[in-house]
Amino acid sequence: MDELKATEQFGFLHLLKMSLSRLVELEDDQVSYAYYIGLGTQQPYGRRLYSKLMIRAAYGLYTKQRISELIKLNLRALGISKSWVRGHYDLIVTGFTHVLWCYIRSRVAIINLKLYIQRGRI
Repeated sequence: MDELKATEQFGFLHLLKMSLSRLVELEDDQVSYAYYIGLGTQQPYGRRLYSKLMIRAAYGLYTKQRISELIKLNLRALGISKSWVRGHYDLIVTGFTHVLWCYIRSRVAIINLKLYIQRGRI
């Protein structure tokens, strides 16, 4: 990001959009297909199923500490530093960490419910 910012003139909103798009790239079809290939299963590829399984596996690895580091990394890429927000940096990091943690936990819960229903257990 630093190299891009040095050669290109990106506005704050463009950088924010790029940053957020990186966060949801895990839900991309290419990533779920790579997960399918990595499993080495003989079942035919079903995008929806393997996307759900991959998201559940990947998001299950996220801890609050990892999310906090991810938030700090993105804030740095956006040019937001401790001095820039004058004492509110930790509050911003904690707030965004909590929001992203809740999003991830809710996505995993919804996916688990969908998989449970899909397998005919309800």
